[in-house]
Amino acid sequence: MVMSVGGRKLCDACDLLCLEIQNRHLFVVIFHSGTNNINKLNIPEQVQLAHARHSLNNVARNIIVLQQTTNCAMVFSGGVYTRSTIINSRVDVLNDWIRRACTTYGCMYIDNRDIDKHMLRDAVHLNAIGCKTLEHNFKGLL
Repeated sequence: MVMSVGGRKLCDACDLLCLEIQNRHLFVVIFHSGTNNINKLNIPEQVQLAHARHSLNNVARNIIVLQQTTNCAMVFSGGVYTRSTIINSRVDVLNDWIRRACTTYGCMYIDNRDIDKHMLRDAVHLNAIGCKTLEHNFKGLL
């Protein structure tokens, strides 16, 4: 099963994911985050990153409970670079937090740094080559 919650932020997506996991028997869940928590150029970077970190911590806590109460393995897929160098620096920070949380909580991390701006159809969404690369990164998990 593939479920997309495009346009959502970390906590919103996690809430929907938790409900879905509780209602289905899933073995592997890949949580892929976008840039909606960190893409506002008119809000100070530190404010966005602080909110994103808080959301990520909430997601991690919910995931720990899910792993203890269900038989599913959680995999976190790192954010993908955009065409904005400003947002990409935030993606780096967020991915570093996700990577560390995965180490702390025993989750797998998928590194998507091999997806670059030439694999985007617009500022943030993947084109066909980007989708194939992401699929390759998920290989063996789907």
